[in-house]
Amino acid sequence: MATQYLTQSISILDADGNVRSLPIYFEYDSATTLSTIITYCAVTLGQLDDIIDGQIVKQSITLELPLPSSGIKTAPVAGSNVQETGLLTYLTDAPIKRSFGQDIPAFAQSMFTGKVINLGATEVETWTDRIVASGGALVATNSDFLAHLVSVTKGVKTFRKQPK
Repeated sequence: MATQYLTQSISILDADGNVRSLPIYFEYDSATTLSTIITYCAVTLGQLDDIIDGQIVKQSITLELPLPSSGIKTAPVAGSNVQETGLLTYLTDAPIKRSFGQDIPAFAQSMFTGKVINLGATEVETWTDRIVASGGALVATNSDFLAHLVSVTKGVKTFRKQPK
Protein backbone atom coordinates (compact mmCIF):
# COMPACT_ATOMS: atom_id res chain seq x y z
CA MET A 1 0.00 0.00 0.00
CA ALA A 2 1.34 3.41 -0.96
CA THR A 3 2.07 5.92 1.78
CA GLN A 4 0.39 9.29 1.42
CA TYR A 5 0.48 12.40 3.57
CA LEU A 6 -2.11 14.45 5.39
CA THR A 7 -1.90 17.94 6.86
CA GLN A 8 -4.34 18.82 9.63
CA SER A 9 -4.47 22.59 10.01
CA ILE A 10 -5.93 23.81 13.31
CA SER A 11 -6.85 27.46 14.01
CA ILE A 12 -6.54 28.58 17.63
CA LEU A 13 -8.11 31.77 19.04
CA ASP A 14 -6.58 33.55 22.04
CA ALA A 15 -8.23 35.86 24.60
CA ASP A 16 -7.09 38.94 22.64
CA GLY A 17 -8.94 37.80 19.50
CA ASN A 18 -5.81 36.69 17.64
CA VAL A 19 -5.93 33.49 15.60
CA ARG A 20 -2.92 31.33 14.83
CA SER A 21 -2.74 28.17 12.76
CA LEU A 22 -1.02 24.96 13.82
CA PRO A 23 -0.21 22.46 11.06
CA ILE A 24 0.20 18.81 12.01
CA TYR A 25 1.53 16.32 9.47
CA PHE A 26 0.59 12.63 9.34
CA GLU A 27 1.25 9.66 7.09
CA TYR A 28 -1.50 7.29 6.03
CA ASP A 29 -1.78 4.41 3.58
CA SER A 30 -4.18 3.99 0.69
CA ALA A 31 -6.36 1.58 2.72
CA THR A 32 -7.21 4.34 5.24
CA THR A 33 -10.78 5.61 4.93
CA LEU A 34 -11.89 9.22 5.21
CA SER A 35 -13.95 8.23 8.24
CA THR A 36 -10.81 6.93 9.97
CA ILE A 37 -8.96 10.17 9.17
CA ILE A 38 -11.82 12.32 10.54
CA THR A 39 -11.94 10.28 13.76
CA TYR A 40 -8.16 10.48 14.16
CA CYS A 41 -8.24 14.26 13.68
CA ALA A 42 -11.07 14.62 16.23
CA VAL A 43 -9.03 12.74 18.84
CA THR A 44 -6.03 14.94 18.01
CA LEU A 45 -8.18 18.06 18.63
CA GLY A 46 -9.25 16.75 22.04
CA GLN A 47 -5.69 16.04 23.08
CA LEU A 48 -4.53 19.44 21.82
CA ASP A 49 -7.37 21.18 23.67
CA ASP A 50 -6.07 19.62 26.90
CA ILE A 51 -2.70 21.40 26.54
CA ILE A 52 -3.74 24.87 25.31
CA ASP A 53 -5.55 27.82 26.89
CA GLY A 54 -6.80 29.09 23.55
CA GLN A 55 -9.97 27.95 21.79
CA ILE A 56 -9.86 25.71 18.74
CA VAL A 57 -12.09 27.51 16.22
CA LYS A 58 -11.46 25.70 12.94
CA GLN A 59 -9.76 22.72 11.42
CA SER A 60 -9.15 21.55 7.90
CA ILE A 61 -7.31 18.68 6.32
CA THR A 62 -5.30 18.47 3.16
CA LEU A 63 -4.80 15.02 1.71
CA GLU A 64 -1.92 14.18 -0.60
CA LEU A 65 -3.39 11.89 -3.22
CA PRO A 66 -1.53 9.83 -5.81
CA LEU A 67 -1.64 11.20 -9.36
CA PRO A 68 -3.42 9.11 -11.99
CA SER A 69 -1.12 6.90 -14.05
CA SER A 70 -2.52 8.31 -17.32
CA GLY A 71 -4.60 11.19 -18.64
CA ILE A 72 -2.38 14.07 -17.51
CA LYS A 73 0.90 15.49 -18.87
CA THR A 74 4.16 13.85 -17.81
CA ALA A 75 6.13 17.08 -18.47
CA PRO A 76 5.25 20.78 -18.81
CA VAL A 77 4.72 22.26 -22.27
CA ALA A 78 7.85 24.08 -23.45
CA GLY A 79 7.65 27.77 -22.58
CA SER A 80 4.89 27.36 -20.01
CA ASN A 81 5.10 29.77 -17.09
CA VAL A 82 3.21 29.54 -13.77
CA GLN A 83 3.34 33.32 -13.50
CA GLU A 84 1.12 33.69 -16.60
CA THR A 85 -2.32 32.83 -15.32
CA GLY A 86 -5.87 32.57 -16.52
CA LEU A 87 -8.21 34.45 -14.19
CA LEU A 88 -11.76 33.09 -14.43
CA THR A 89 -14.52 35.07 -12.72
CA TYR A 90 -17.62 33.27 -11.48
CA LEU A 91 -20.90 34.58 -10.08
CA THR A 92 -22.18 33.04 -6.86
CA ASP A 93 -25.66 32.36 -5.53
CA ALA A 94 -24.96 34.57 -2.49
CA PRO A 95 -27.90 36.78 -1.43
CA ILE A 96 -25.78 39.82 -2.26
CA LYS A 97 -24.37 39.63 -5.80
CA ARG A 98 -20.76 38.53 -5.48
CA SER A 99 -18.10 37.17 -7.77
CA PHE A 100 -15.24 34.78 -7.17
CA GLY A 101 -11.94 34.69 -9.04
CA GLN A 102 -10.10 31.47 -9.83
CA ASP A 103 -6.51 32.17 -10.90
CA ILE A 104 -5.04 29.19 -12.76
CA PRO A 105 -1.22 29.07 -13.13
CA ALA A 106 0.44 28.21 -16.48
CA PHE A 107 -2.85 28.61 -18.35
CA ALA A 108 -2.60 27.21 -21.90
CA GLN A 109 -1.56 29.96 -24.31
CA SER A 110 -3.77 28.38 -26.98
CA MET A 111 -6.85 29.20 -24.88
CA PHE A 112 -6.28 32.96 -25.12
CA THR A 113 -7.43 35.36 -27.78
CA GLY A 114 -5.16 38.28 -27.02
CA LYS A 115 -5.57 38.87 -23.29
CA VAL A 116 -9.01 37.24 -23.05
CA ILE A 117 -9.71 33.57 -22.33
CA ASN A 118 -11.81 31.93 -25.02
CA LEU A 119 -14.68 30.79 -22.77
CA GLY A 120 -16.17 28.94 -25.74
CA ALA A 121 -13.14 26.65 -26.18
CA THR A 122 -14.25 23.06 -25.51
CA GLU A 123 -11.61 22.48 -22.82
CA VAL A 124 -12.44 25.74 -21.03
CA GLU A 125 -16.19 25.00 -21.15
CA THR A 126 -15.55 21.51 -19.77
CA TRP A 127 -13.59 23.04 -16.87
CA THR A 128 -16.04 25.83 -16.04
CA ASP A 129 -19.02 23.44 -16.36
CA ARG A 130 -17.35 21.20 -13.78
CA ILE A 131 -16.83 24.12 -11.40
CA VAL A 132 -20.39 25.45 -11.66
CA ALA A 133 -22.06 22.02 -11.68
CA SER A 134 -24.68 21.57 -9.00
CA GLY A 135 -25.92 18.48 -7.25
CA GLY A 136 -24.05 15.24 -6.80
CA ALA A 137 -21.57 14.47 -4.05
CA LEU A 138 -19.27 17.44 -4.69
CA VAL A 139 -20.35 21.00 -5.48
CA ALA A 140 -17.91 23.86 -6.08
CA THR A 141 -18.29 26.64 -3.56
CA ASN A 142 -16.60 29.68 -2.09
CA SER A 143 -16.26 29.41 1.66
CA ASP A 144 -15.70 33.17 2.05
CA PHE A 145 -19.22 33.89 0.80
CA LEU A 146 -20.81 30.56 1.84
CA ALA A 147 -22.18 30.40 -1.68
CA HIS A 148 -22.11 28.11 -4.70
CA LEU A 149 -20.50 29.14 -7.96
CA VAL A 150 -23.24 29.34 -10.58
CA SER A 151 -21.77 30.75 -13.80
CA VAL A 152 -18.54 31.99 -15.33
CA THR A 153 -18.73 35.61 -16.44
CA LYS A 154 -15.30 36.35 -17.88
CA GLY A 155 -11.74 35.16 -18.24
CA VAL A 156 -8.56 37.20 -18.70
CA LYS A 157 -4.81 36.67 -18.90
CA THR A 158 -2.96 37.89 -15.83
CA PHE A 159 0.60 37.85 -14.56
CA ARG A 160 1.30 36.95 -10.93
CA LYS A 161 4.74 37.55 -9.55
CA GLN A 162 6.19 34.41 -8.01
CA PRO A 163 6.61 34.78 -4.21
CA LYS A 164 10.21 34.70 -3.01
